[in-house]
Amino acid sequence: MAPISEEIKQKWKENILVQRESKLSIASWCRQSGIPLQTFYYWQNKLFPKPITKSTFIEAVEEKNKSTSGVVLEYQGFNIYLHEHFNPSVLKRCLEVLKKC
Repeated sequence: MAPISEEIKQKWKENILVQRESKLSIASWCRQSGIPLQTFYYWQNKLFPKPITKSTFIEAVEEKNKSTSGVVLEYQGFNIYLHEHFNPSVLKRCLEVLKKC
C-alpha cells in the first residue's frame, strides 16, 4: 500500500473540522457532502484517534462453564483474547498493528 500524501491528510483534516463546526451530525453532514459515512469515520479515527484510557476497556466476565481463563481486551470494536499463558510478544505485535490503523 502506497503512503498517504500529506495533501490528502490535510484535506481530510479540513473535512473533519468543517463537519465539527457545522453542528450537523456526522451522518447528516456526510449525506449532504456526498461522503460515505465509513470513509469519514476511517479518516476521523486515523487523524484524530481517541486516547486509550483505563475506561476504554471493559472487564470480561468469565463464563462459569469454561475451563480456560484469560482476559479479553476490547477497544473500538476490536477484541483481543488472551489465554492465561499468552505470549507477550504476540500481544505487542497486535497492539503495534492496531496502532497503525
